[in-house]
Amino acid sequence: PIPIPIMSPLPKPIRWWGGFTFVPWARFLLTYVPVIESRLRFDRIYAMLALTVLAGVNSAVSLIDTLISAQAVAAAKVPPRPLFVLGHYRSGTTLMQNCLVANRKYLSYVSLFVCFYPSTCFALRCVRGLIDRFVLDGIRDYDNVNKNANAPFEEDLGLMLMSGQNTYVQSLLSTLPKEVVHSVHVLRDAPPGAEERFLTDLDVLLRRAVAFNALDSPNSLDLPLVLKSPPQTGRVALLAQRYPDAWFVHVHRHPYEVFNGMRKMTRVFTLLASFDLADEATVENATFDHYMEMMNAYLDQRALVQPPSRLIEIGFDELLADIEGVTRRVLQSFQVPIDEEALRSYFAGITQYTRNTYIPLSADDKKCIYSRCKRVFDAFGYDP
Repeated sequence: PIPIPIMSPLPKPIRWWGGFTFVPWARFLLTYVPVIESRLRFDRIYAMLALTVLAGVNSAVSLIDTLISAQAVAAAKVPPRPLFVLGHYRSGTTLMQNCLVANRKYLSYVSLFVCFYPSTCFALRCVRGLIDRFVLDGIRDYDNVNKNANAPFEEDLGLMLMSGQNTYVQSLLSTLPKEVVHSVHVLRDAPPGAEERFLTDLDVLLRRAVAFNALDSPNSLDLPLVLKSPPQTGRVALLAQRYPDAWFVHVHRHPYEVFNGMRKMTRVFTLLASFDLADEATVENATFDHYMEMMNAYLDQRALVQPPSRLIEIGFDELLADIEGVTRRVLQSFQVPIDEEALRSYFAGITQYTRNTYIPLSADDKKCIYSRCKRVFDAFGYDP
């Protein structure tokens, strides 16, 4: 059951980034703050100071966490056939992941609690309910998707909090130079060793998630993980090489709808969770750059996933037209057994999926999106 949400009095930057330990937090500050193209928001200085203190506390808690979890994490293994749900933000990836993990007898996932507290989740497990109720929001700010400690979430957040260097840096600092953002989004032109560090961090996070899930469900140890983090879309070749038995589902959506959703999401994040000042034009240009960089990388790399049966591409409208049928098709294509009782129960509860509503795009907006995103229109057959 999803707990009744209580709006936390804590500022959103502390709720979102409160899982940092000291070393990754210091690495983030020293690496990225000096190169932003704007200035820090005065009303965020106190949050940064609070996060510095909290990161020190988390570092101490992480020592306790290590004592509690070291043996279980060392024994845990990443199941050989993870299922990656790919697709840009606002493309329907959350819906697809939620539908797949409803098949809970045969699939597992990385929970929001592990993603928000990747280095301290074992030590904090005894107060997970309190953290869920008084720290984590009950609903995402930019749409109507329920969010609670036990829900699946994006592993990239956990990687950010573990390393201080990840795609989420742009959520904290929205005016980073383009070349800096490129190096973390799809690891393009990244420093030597960045890809291997990313894969090592991902392996650690997934093993911690597997061991943590086993505390609640011992039978989940060997279940494939359903992973969903939009930036992985631009890293599909790297993931396919690292996990040669992995499955991939790519959810795509009309670029007009993606951009409209991203416009709302980035405005919310910039207002509530970022540390620097950015005007609307800067945010929208960053949205275009982010979208096309990720989609270009995916379109360049998707043929490298071999055999082709490991990758399924699904349109968002196709998914909405038959949510249950598409979910079953994906499971059957990847030869995942189906928990009929669990799926029937889940789909009975989402008989009417509520789409988000946005301000209609102007003709100029559409013209701009089409000119900058034409390759995506052509690749998936969308009309301008």
